[in-house]
Amino acid sequence: MTDAAPHTQLMRASTLEEEFARLWTGCQRCSGTVTQDVLCSNSDCPAFYSRRRAQKDVEEAERVLSRFDTTW
Repeated sequence: MTDAAPHTQLMRASTLEEEFARLWTGCQRCSGTVTQDVLCSNSDCPAFYSRRRAQKDVEEAERVLSRFDTTW
């Protein structure tokens, strides 16, 4: 997947960021706070694990994007 065009990688990163934001918002609602970090203690919560996975995917997509020369 790292051989894809910059546009494709940018679209993928954007999609992953949107997914992470959606999951993060859900966790904020569950914890009842939007101004502080979410400290989830529910080990059975599927949203927690999905959010962590989405966060790692976003970080990986950002690493891939950083390899492209964006100075024009």
